[in-house]
Amino acid sequence: MERIYYKTSGLKKSPPVQFIDKYFANKMLDDWHYLGGKTRGVLHAIGHDEGCLIFGNCTSRYFQKRYRDRDKKVIELIRMVGVPEHKWAMSSLMSQSIKLLKTLDLYDVVVTYSDPLAGHGGMVYSASG
Repeated sequence: MERIYYKTSGLKKSPPVQFIDKYFANKMLDDWHYLGGKTRGVLHAIGHDEGCLIFGNCTSRYFQKRYRDRDKKVIELIRMVGVPEHKWAMSSLMSQSIKLLKTLDLYDVVVTYSDPLAGHGGMVYSASG
């Protein structure tokens, strides 16, 4: 997998994000996400006209138990999508979205997954902190 360095990539910061309607977010998934389709159980959708992140309840029993035992509230990133050929960094979209999610003061942990079979190595998650 080729590494892309933000500072030399020419990518810009994502436009400012906000909470968005889950139907609008699902429309973006239909149009742009490689898995397509709609998601169920959307708790929060955060993004802008060119991309979004969709959060829902954590579905992993392992993580549910692990964090419940520590009295931590956990949420899961269900999908992340950006308009094809976007000129901004997905890590910037994610970082801004997590900061906005933190303002709710409802969750302690965000669980994310990458899909190596689709060529996703989780670099966006690492880059966004």
